[in-house]
Amino acid sequence: MAKNNETIEGLVVLEYLNLGIMPFYPNQPGIVTADKKAKRRFRKIWRKVASDRKVLEHYVILEGKSHPSKSKLWRRKNLVHSWITGRVKKKYDISLRENL
Repeated sequence: MAKNNETIEGLVVLEYLNLGIMPFYPNQPGIVTADKKAKRRFRKIWRKVASDRKVLEHYVILEGKSHPSKSKLWRRKNLVHSWITGRVKKKYDISLRENL
């Protein structure tokens, strides 16, 4: 099961790179990107995912601040990560039953 999860995570990283954004590692939050194009692509993707899941309003609210809080940024990254993971599982036809 651990090997299968490692394979999925490897495919997720490749999908991040195919989309042109910096991979997000939920267990290693210190890795960030400074590339303007990658940031712009990420913003475009998370807005698309949030609007598809009907949660865009929840992630956009800044509560009087000019920039989103670190927790909001973390949630946005997790949202995109879960979307990409689902996309990889669908693309390569990986079901939960194969993981057991």
